[in-house]
Order: sequence, then C-alpha cells, then structure tokens
Amino acid sequence: MLRPPVLIHNPDRVSVRQFASVVRVERGNPELQDCAAVVELDSGLLAVVADGAGGRSNAREAAEAVVRTIRNGANTAALAGTSDCARLLLRADDEALKTGGESTGAFVLLTQTSIMGASVGDSEAWVISEHEITVLTKAQRRKPCLGTGAACPTTFYFPALAGTLLVASDGLFKYTSSDAIANVVRHANLDVAAKELVRLVRYPSGELPDDISIILVR
Repeated sequence: MLRPPVLIHNPDRVSVRQFASVVRVERGNPELQDCAAVVELDSGLLAVVADGAGGRSNAREAAEAVVRTIRNGANTAALAGTSDCARLLLRADDEALKTGGESTGAFVLLTQTSIMGASVGDSEAWVISEHEITVLTKAQRRKPCLGTGAACPTTFYFPALAGTLLVASDGLFKYTSSDAIANVVRHANLDVAAKELVRLVRYPSGELPDDISIILVR
C-alpha cells in the first residue's frame, strides 16, 4: 500500500534571502527513523539530515537528538569555520549517546559566499550543477556513528552555491544511481524533484526499501 509522505520539522518550502528549499521525509521501515530540517539563521540557511541506525533500539530518538542539537547549536553559536562545524557535530554525538541509540548526521550551512558543514555516517551532501556532481561528504567516516561517544566528524568547505544542494539519507543514495539522481535534480523544480527522487527508489508495490530524507536547496 502506498504510504503518504511524512514531512517533519519544516513546511514544504522555505525561502530565505536568495535560497528556496524543500524537505521531504518518507517512511520505509515500520518505525520512521529519519529526521530532516531546514532552519533559517541570521547567517544563512542550515540543512540537516539524521538517519537512526537500523536494527538498534532508540534509533529514532538518536536521530531526533542529532537534529535538535544541530538546530539549537547553530542558532546559539556562531559557525565561523569548519572547526566550529566539527565541534557542533561532536556535541550531537554526546546528546545522541544519552538516548542509547545511534545515528548518522550531515549538516550544511549555506551563506551568500560559501557552503560548509560536517558529517558522520552514510547520509550525504552533494552540489549538483549543470555538468558535474560534487560530493561534499566524500571523505566522511561511516563509523563510529553519532551516539557512540567516539564519532569522528569530517568537515567540508565549498564556494557559494552554484546549482542545487542535495542533502539526503542513504535511503536515496543506496538504491539508485548518481546519474539518475542528477538528471532529476537538474531538470525539475524543487517540489517536483523531491517527489521524483522518491519515485526513483520506490518499488512497483508502492513500498520503499528504507526510510528516505531529502533536502533540496537552490
């Protein structure tokens, strides 16, 4: 049976300065373990995705703790550089540890002049332009996850956004190709693109192989 999309933390579209964004989260597992949010900051736009580690207890609680910590930390502390991004993700590691669960975490801060952020796990952040894909999280460490107290964040920095930012959980990347993802993102508006990305991985039965979180920013 086709399940309706679950949208959390954020309405379908947010506009701040020159950015527009869409957040889409859909359930593929019996318990939804993905969380995603877009947050307007004085300095720009924050996009964050967390995917609770499947097969472990309190996975959802861990993902919620990661998103909450990054949202709150970004609102109260200046993210002046990549070292600040790493420290914020380590704080999320500590907060997730309190839940007894584990989670991935990837967040991106976009300003008018730069893109920077940090990640742990297998949720990813890409910049998709007309002719290339830049995987911001390419060097990230998949384990230890957030919630272990031993996570090792990998940071990234990129010039101002030229194209579309995609931040998503492995429910997208694991079940389709990079070319298919890029073709959808390049040739559709954000609302249509988010729906089409989900369609790429949906089974003919209407079920999804995993929870899926998608953030698109342009």
